[in-house]
Amino acid sequence: GRFDVKAMIGMTLAGIPAVLIAAFIVKTLPLNVLQWVVVVVVIYTATNMLLAARRERALAMAATMAGATPAL
Repeated sequence: GRFDVKAMIGMTLAGIPAVLIAAFIVKTLPLNVLQWVVVVVVIYTATNMLLAARRERALAMAATMAGATPAL
């Protein structure tokens, strides 16, 4: 597929120090706080995925009702 090389290089270069900073922050967090951060991230991600699936299903149903072939 196609991708933007400039964006890829920028994200790679920004990602390296971001991972180092995140590793330092995670190492200094108490385990209890880290567990809650993980729980919140998992719930947030799951909610977004469920909402996206619901939107896709609604679009597919609307396309089917209109007689078009749904683009999945």
